[in-house]
Formats: sequence, C-alpha cells, structure tokens
Amino acid sequence: MNIAPLTFEYDGKADGIVARLTAGNEEVVCGGSMIQPSMDEWHQLVQAAINSRQQTAGEPSALPAIQVEVYLDKYDRWTRYKPFNIYVSTDSIDPYISYRLIPPSYVVYEDLTINQRCLENYDESVVYDNMLCSDGGDKGQCINCHNYHRPMACPPHSRVSRPTAVFSCSHLLIMESSISGITTQTSGSSIYTHRPPDH
Repeated sequence: MNIAPLTFEYDGKADGIVARLTAGNEEVVCGGSMIQPSMDEWHQLVQAAINSRQQTAGEPSALPAIQVEVYLDKYDRWTRYKPFNIYVSTDSIDPYISYRLIPPSYVVYEDLTINQRCLENYDESVVYDNMLCSDGGDKGQCINCHNYHRPMACPPHSRVSRPTAVFSCSHLLIMESSISGITTQTSGSSIYTHRPPDH
C-alpha cells in the first residue's frame, strides 16, 4: 500500500487520453500523454480502496481495488475502453531497490553508477559513481556491480588500475548504514566463479 502512483500511457498515436480512477467515494481524473495521479490523489485512492474492502469484509471476493476507465480520442472520435482494476495490498513493500546503470552496449564498462530508487515516491540517488575513481587513462576500472548478497549487505569489489582515496582497499562491505574497507589484494590474481554459501 506504500507504492508510488502507478502510471501508464497509450502505446500508439492518439489526439488525447483521459483516465478516470475511482475507489469508494474518491475519484481522480487524469489526462495528457501519461496517466499519473499526484502523490496525494494516489494515497487517497489507495486508502479509499482499503476502507471500501473493510466495509464489505464479509464478502470473500471483495478485494481492495482502484477501478480505471480509459477514454481515447482518435480520429476525432472518443472511445471508452473496458474498465480494469488495480488491486491494492494492505501489506507494505520494501521502500528501496538498487541497480547498476550502464550504457546498453556494455562496451565502456567504466562509465556506470550504482543507483537506488525509492519505490514510494520515484526519488533516485547515486550510491556509487565509478567515474569518480577514474584516472582518465586507457586501462579503465571495473566494479562487480551485480554482486548483491542480501538486501542489507552489499560487498562491491573494485578492480582499479591504481589505488584511489575511495578504493585504497579493493573490497567494500556495506552493512545497513555502515561502510568498511577490506584489503583483499594478493601477489597473484583471482576470479570469483561463484558466491560462497551463507554461514
């Protein structure tokens, strides 16, 4: 129930699109190229859907839902599409996800960031910017940005051409709100082929 407003748009050409979202006594009308209620409107709809379900709790099929009606203006004619429901869960989701942001070609692996996004309001922030440790040379550097262990434990490992203020060590361990560095450099080289089991 704490997810940010769901949005959608028409995948085609149209002169206009309008959507009517209703839940209980709440009604929101959105228009434009993308249908997206405001945060306040969305929260009111979600709460109204939950309240409506509580009032009809004796009916097993009464799931909390927001009904959506879509109207499309195409070729000077308005068409109303079959309504559909957005079902609302009373459970809360984890507020953040994290991911790597890298150009789709994967050729320039140095130019990437690890980002996090708040699923409650669309806010996005950079956790780690790989280019901040770049020396501008042709050797480049890589961070194993896909090595996430658990939601609250993230051990990114950096392979850099030379030590920096950020990565004088080669391994960072992020546990909840604390960050510590671990020196794992040896005289040889190694490759992680799989993640060791939890102990």
